[in-house]
Amino acid sequence: MVIFLFGPDTFRSREKLRRVVVQYQDKVPEAWGLARFAGGELTGVDIGVALRGNSLFQRKRLVVFERPDESPAEIQAQLMALLGSRELIESTDTVAVVWFSGSLQKGSDFARLAARKGIRVESFELLGGAPLKRWIGAYARELGATIEAGAVAALVAACGADTWRLALELEKLVSYAAGKAVSTAHVAALVVQPASPHAFALADAVAKRDRSRALELLHEHLEAGDSPQALVGMMAYALRTLVLVRAASVEPAVHKSGPPTAMLVKTLDLHPFVVAKALRHIEQFTQPELRRAIQFLADTDWRMKTGRLDPALALERFVVAVTK
Repeated sequence: MVIFLFGPDTFRSREKLRRVVVQYQDKVPEAWGLARFAGGELTGVDIGVALRGNSLFQRKRLVVFERPDESPAEIQAQLMALLGSRELIESTDTVAVVWFSGSLQKGSDFARLAARKGIRVESFELLGGAPLKRWIGAYARELGATIEAGAVAALVAACGADTWRLALELEKLVSYAAGKAVSTAHVAALVVQPASPHAFALADAVAKRDRSRALELLHEHLEAGDSPQALVGMMAYALRTLVLVRAASVEPAVHKSGPPTAMLVKTLDLHPFVVAKALRHIEQFTQPELRRAIQFLADTDWRMKTGRLDPALALERFVVAVTK
């Protein structure tokens, strides 16, 4: 079996990968047959050994390939040849899980392989509105706690769609609540709110493709000591909102049900002010441009979290790329 995991919400895709590995470890003694490889570390020898196995006694195998699209072209070609083999796709003993640090671009070699061979794919898009709130509640329950509706709304206001930060904040809040339901008061006491009075002005400038203003505001935020991760969360929320509003605003049902803003507020579970602002900005981007921007932001976020890029430089690169 072959599974591709991808999408801009890298926290949820990583969680899925973690669960697959844990399930395998629970079933197989001492996790024999488990192998993991990251993009730049992968070699042709690794691929063959991992998928064919080197043990006469262990039939079950789980092989994880992370960020294979960062490998040299010849290594990618070797990997795709094996991933596309009928023997592996139909195998019940060997499972190959391929994790991408962002969206799987339509038309890419891996995307074409998945479509051509019928490979199982799972995409993790950024959440918003009611789905994001449901995810927060579900994650709190996984941690053995409950969370009040007001606290959920307060968390979304502070963290946006950044599930990495939301998960960290929830873990902190659940520990602090000590068996009680997480409340709005808990969020107010423990979760750092956007420091600037114009906290969402940066995201607004990016949405308007106003490069000079966006860079000016970015530097102001960084000089004020605002968290780079919080800035990523704000921009992710803004871009995700534009994607949702643009997609929903072309639906016939929207135009048959009265003023677009009112219908979109109801459909997307967003504040009227947020919808009105998004409607003013959606013409700045095509839908493919918005999805590429979200992919770029997801990659920026990952590079910041893993120390591959200085946060300030990473955010500058993102702003310049998206506002050109």
